[in-house]
Amino acid sequence: MRIVICYILIGIIVMKRFDPTKLKDLRRSRGLKLREVAEKGGFSIPQLSNWENGHSMPPADSLIKVLDIYEANIFDVQKITVTV
Repeated sequence: MRIVICYILIGIIVMKRFDPTKLKDLRRSRGLKLREVAEKGGFSIPQLSNWENGHSMPPADSLIKVLDIYEANIFDVQKITVTV
């Protein structure tokens, strides 16, 4: 039950606030190549590239897997909006 709720919440966050450039920045800051992440996560290189360039959205379970590889969390790939 808790995992299902987590996936639903992550799905909502991802849909509204996902920033693909931050996903690319995380990978680069970890010194990883697309090929390495694809091998570790079981993804294709074009699939990862599409996520990083905003051409498609990663499913919640795939995003969690990528973030685990990067040792990051969902908040690291969110758009930050500051209102004054």
